[in-house]
Amino acid sequence: MRAPSSSPPLYPWQREAISLVAESGKSLCYTAPTGGGKSRVADELLALKLQQPTDGKALVILPYVALVREKVASLERALRGKMSLTRGLVRGYAGAECEGVPLGGRERVAVCTIEKASSAVNRMFERGDIDRLVMIIVDELHMVSEDERGATLENCLTKIRHGVKSGKVKGGGPQVVAMSATVAEESLRRLAKWLDAETYVSTHRPVELREHVVAPNGVYVKEEGGDLRWVCDAPSAVEAEIVTELVGQVFARAHSSLVFCSSRSQCSSFAQKLCWALRGLNTAPGWEDAREECVQQLVAASEGLPDPTLVECIRGGVAWHHAGLASAEKDVVEAGFRSGAILALTCTTTLAAGVNLPARRCVILRGFIAGQATPSMAQYKQMAGRAGRKGQSDLGEAFLVIAKPDAFDWARNLVCGDLPPLESRLFPPSKGNDDLPCTAEQRRLYLESIACGVLKSQQDAGALAHRTFAMTSGTDAKSILARQDKSLREIYDKGLVQTRWCEGRTGEIAEWCSSSEGFAFYKSSLPIAHAQTLRIELEHALRHGLDITAKTHLLYFCIPREVNFFANNLNWRVWSDWLNDREELYNLGENHLEITRIFAERAQHRPGTSEEARRVRAKHERLAAASLLNELLSNDATSGDIARNWGPLIDNHLHNPLDRGKIQSLQKAAATTAGMASVLCVESGWHSLAGLLQNVSEELAAGARRELLPLMSLDGMTGARARALHSAGFTTPAKIATLGPTRFDRLQDAVMKSLSRTGKSTAGLDQALRTTSWRVASNLVDCARAVIKESREALREIN
Repeated sequence: MRAPSSSPPLYPWQREAISLVAESGKSLCYTAPTGGGKSRVADELLALKLQQPTDGKALVILPYVALVREKVASLERALRGKMSLTRGLVRGYAGAECEGVPLGGRERVAVCTIEKASSAVNRMFERGDIDRLVMIIVDELHMVSEDERGATLENCLTKIRHGVKSGKVKGGGPQVVAMSATVAEESLRRLAKWLDAETYVSTHRPVELREHVVAPNGVYVKEEGGDLRWVCDAPSAVEAEIVTELVGQVFARAHSSLVFCSSRSQCSSFAQKLCWALRGLNTAPGWEDAREECVQQLVAASEGLPDPTLVECIRGGVAWHHAGLASAEKDVVEAGFRSGAILALTCTTTLAAGVNLPARRCVILRGFIAGQATPSMAQYKQMAGRAGRKGQSDLGEAFLVIAKPDAFDWARNLVCGDLPPLESRLFPPSKGNDDLPCTAEQRRLYLESIACGVLKSQQDAGALAHRTFAMTSGTDAKSILARQDKSLREIYDKGLVQTRWCEGRTGEIAEWCSSSEGFAFYKSSLPIAHAQTLRIELEHALRHGLDITAKTHLLYFCIPREVNFFANNLNWRVWSDWLNDREELYNLGENHLEITRIFAERAQHRPGTSEEARRVRAKHERLAAASLLNELLSNDATSGDIARNWGPLIDNHLHNPLDRGKIQSLQKAAATTAGMASVLCVESGWHSLAGLLQNVSEELAAGARRELLPLMSLDGMTGARARALHSAGFTTPAKIATLGPTRFDRLQDAVMKSLSRTGKSTAGLDQALRTTSWRVASNLVDCARAVIKESREALREIN
């Protein structure tokens, strides 16, 4: 098979893997080292499938939002040379900002997160067009063994397998192409058995990877035989000095390094230490300008208030990357690292499986999370695999650093041991206990399967259970079927499913179907328990009054506990004062939510341990988060301003500071929940409330109130920037696109205002602010013109 001349030639292993299933159309499960070219195989098979005259559609499933955005761009490039690319062929779905359901529109390929993909499969079964799904690509297939997301992925693929085997999906069903760099061969065979797929194992890596362990008694290298060999003494007994030495060796030669840390605080502290220790090591011409350019981009991304320590680090060629940064700030750091302006990047483990940031050298530090040593073996393989990529480096080096001798066996197993077998998270192993309770994920599987029409009867249920990944273990059948029966009984007892009589071949037969309430929960995609609680709260608000003087009451319903940084962390003394001083909070709490200042005052001294006390505390914490988001949407405050102003509401906030990253995570999660709550209201017949919640979802996704949403369609726009431009008269992209040179100064002044609201001069950033305001204004004009042009072209296509 020959690749187009615009693409690099395929490796022999890639050609073999593709030819294994290209003609038969069978599914494929394969593994290859990180950096070995796994994605190319899936892209080639996707192009072949889309060229067939079936007008079929495809799902590409990725675990992280950042990966979805990256994949959309790369996939469009990959497909452009292989087929006639029309507008909207590939579309990404990740987060609340993406409208619609994947594959529910004109696109041929939907690139989705696991949750979005599961929703897409449900809707295709429900609409009856599941036969149009001709391919599913699953990247990072080992995620099937990780926490709740693994259960969601198994749920999604299980319904597909059951639909194919039961004849509900015609034509043999979609071809599944699934890949991972961190799955053992035994687990790969089980996955292939589950998906009825061929298997392929590649060990090819274009760039050599050398793995090391740095222990107190020396540096060890992994040999070809798979064991460790001592090579030299350790450079130091101090962890920070070891990291500095390892990074400094390649930093001086303008090579890049990733330092994987176990916490956010370790990231920032190690970055500062590296910045000071490596100062002056790399002074090649052009680096200073490139780093200053990076600083200016950071100023724009942080709305004029960048972390001064991060600015100083970037000027020294060092940076950090963790969840405390907002998405735009992460984008700047990633771009700086790819360009070579930033040569040393400290980061948390999430970057290992996130965006593609290869380096010459990876340094991995041991840590502990919830008492468990980190990284896990799968995480280690992902991190080490970042070292060395073709076209960027002729060698990759990974160093696992351990500070104590008693960790050596742990490190040896991580570097030299075999990957552990994958386990189902939908039906976790029973370990001999056949009387396990059912879980929320199991109840979700059966409610979704009944609601979308995949599951009709008890006999169907048994077949569905046998098509889970869990059943491939061969040891848990009895326990799985028992948990299945409990799940079905629970959703039946809760009134979420019911029995109806239908005409069959031999007379009337009983079939399962969802109740109106069960269908509402299914359509919302909320966890069942969350949907039940939220429905009760929304119904109470409709019966007893909804406060619409501000959005805080609506936002209260949208706060997910998982990302609410006030949960178990609220400073009750400060919160009590705020309830007293802020009339709108006091009135909303007292009149609508049973949230009183008296409880807040008592909680300072006697927090209470009863179930009722915990319930009321959670309501206070939700109201605090809702109030914060309302302020973010309602005035000129940026996320940086909010973090500073609301920080005192965090208990012990000096050790657990509020930052842009936390606020953005809350904002995005609340936007998603608001959208789900809106669907729940539609299915419950509460259309006015559904409209209000949908508006809130859109505003949260954009980070700005409704009248600013047209401006938020422009790249680089933020809530504070949109508010400043709107106040200056630039209310739509069209008004920005058509402005002349004389009005450009007004646009730049408005941008400058959004970057320097505090009126304070930030040391060393005055020139950066001025330069940034001009660049941002110029970029907005270009983006506005591109948006207008694209809108016109889309209208011409429709007409």
